[in-house]
Amino acid sequence: MKKLTILLFSILISFNSFGVDWVDVFESDGTTFYIDKDSFKKHNENVYWWDMKSLSKPIANFRSITLYKQGECGIHRFKVLAVNGYKRSMAKGSGKSIDAPSKWKYPEPKTVQSLGLTAACEYAE
Repeated sequence: MKKLTILLFSILISFNSFGVDWVDVFESDGTTFYIDKDSFKKHNENVYWWDMKSLSKPIANFRSITLYKQGECGIHRFKVLAVNGYKRSMAKGSGKSIDAPSKWKYPEPKTVQSLGLTAACEYAE
């Protein structure tokens, strides 16, 4: 079941990178963080969205990484559901699925993770 879930998210990630209008939200040490505000979705008490890191220096031969996240607004936490790495910046080219950590994270205030979660909570429909 886990492999099927990873496969489905990999397919979604590949489709998600095509034609996405990434919004620049933060830059630090040559890494730019983007969010796809059109991806914000709300289901019950959860929000879901895509974000991306475009790296100035490759990590494991990847120049960009996309993440599909689930958040709980009431207790301000999120977890990563899917991760894909790209050899080109801005999630261009074919992506490779990377194992996603499944634990909940509680972001510190005024961090990129906290800003992304807050935006998803405010704009999700």
